[in-house]
Amino acid sequence: MKLVYNVLLLSVQAGTTFVVLLGVYLLLALLDYRGGLDGLIGLVAFQPLMGALLSLATISLCVLVGLPLRLAAFGRWWRQRTFLALGGAAASVALLVLSLFMQGGTVPATFTEPSVLVLAGCGWFLLAFCLLHVFPPDTLLHRVGLFRTRYSK
Repeated sequence: MKLVYNVLLLSVQAGTTFVVLLGVYLLLALLDYRGGLDGLIGLVAFQPLMGALLSLATISLCVLVGLPLRLAAFGRWWRQRTFLALGGAAASVALLVLSLFMQGGTVPATFTEPSVLVLAGCGWFLLAFCLLHVFPPDTLLHRVGLFRTRYSK
């Protein structure tokens, strides 16, 4: 039953992360839109596909990097500190917002400058990692019932 619990938890975390990353990608693509018919076709037809592929690749990489968080010793330490994942997600949103205002104070910044790409990329991967590895606190699981103690130990 522990395997079922872990697979179900990973599926929920990956699905949530996919939806959030796709939304962030499409929002950034919309903010980077410059006008024109060719840009509109690219925005409507190709950007959602690229966003889905990039989100899946990012999730795959973050699952591989975060495997130690799903193991026993370090995983227990990480699960007891949910605020780290939530704080990392908040910091990643701040990095993404900061990347929009990076080009000398003009709004919006273009995503062709290296400094903007570094900030946006760091925010993107930090958001994916933190959302993919946020676990419900033990106090919440105990209030819900014995779900955690029955299926996860």
